[in-house]
Amino acid sequence: VELPAWLAKIPFLKRKPNPFEDLPVADAFLRLHVNLYKQAGAGLKCVLVTSPEPGEGKSVIVKRLAVTAARRGQRVIVLDGDLRLPKLHHFFETRAAPGLNEFLMDQARLEDILVDSIQPGIQFIPAGSPEVDPAVLLSADRISRLIPELKERCDFMVIDSPAVLAVTDAIHLATVVDGTLLVVNRARTRANRLVEALRLLQTARANLLGLALTEAGQIKLYPYYYSSVPAASAEEKTAPAAEIAVEETRPAPFLAEGAIRVNRQDPKEEETPFVVMPP
Repeated sequence: VELPAWLAKIPFLKRKPNPFEDLPVADAFLRLHVNLYKQAGAGLKCVLVTSPEPGEGKSVIVKRLAVTAARRGQRVIVLDGDLRLPKLHHFFETRAAPGLNEFLMDQARLEDILVDSIQPGIQFIPAGSPEVDPAVLLSADRISRLIPELKERCDFMVIDSPAVLAVTDAIHLATVVDGTLLVVNRARTRANRLVEALRLLQTARANLLGLALTEAGQIKLYPYYYSSVPAASAEEKTAPAAEIAVEETRPAPFLAEGAIRVNRQDPKEEETPFVVMPP
């Protein structure tokens, strides 16, 4: 399996990051946004964000990527395509329904489901309340007609979807977008599961733009470039390093560009080791 390009390494995201740590995080998402266009070209408008398995950080990527694009002056639409476990409406503080499900069932118009979010420059379509198998809805022609219409209304569109290996929803969506971003979690994603997800996407002829690594380790700070940010408090200075950022303590088997290298710590281990970025 050919390994796509690594587009960004996203540092560990705290639930309550301090301002000093958040600046490098913002830089990482800016780099991701720029690299998506480098991979796809200026015509890129609609990106699907998915992951091999649940819990690898794809929804966080969707939210922060949308905010990054909006802050760069783009008109952004976010579509919650996870009809099974929708959650983005909480972040954008909108109603949960009507949404994509109702539109695909011809129970609502586009004007009924496309709403303004609390984030400036971002419009949002919630998942809605699923009543039938989402895979059936997402494989119908109606979704392939919706995407072009939404692209006419924005400069950049990002879609959240279920994990590739969990259900077939992401595969259906990957065939109607301009490109797909696959999220890989340093602490959770196994190499064999990543390979399986890549094979499924490649079999579906998805335009795989690249990989984004979440929880990529400790943020290396350069005070010279962030001198306007207040220094860390005394409490933060004395806190254990593990409470401030992820320590690089796990052995480092990794997926290098173009090849997979596995370093087993236990010859009896049946599960492929975690995926981490090469240094």
